[in-house]
Amino acid sequence: MIYDRDCGEGVFESLLVSGEEKIYHNQAERCLALSTGFDLSPTDFKLIG
Repeated sequence: MIYDRDCGEGVFESLLVSGEEKIYHNQAERCLALSTGFDLSPTDFKLIG
């Protein structure tokens, strides 16, 4: 599931929530992953070389 919020001036912050469940030896094993991010543009990078 992805959630987005407006941080102002056309900038958005996002949250990705994903989960997994599997049964191993009749026991449920669960995993939850949270990832945050924001948009980047080509001007956000600086060439070093």
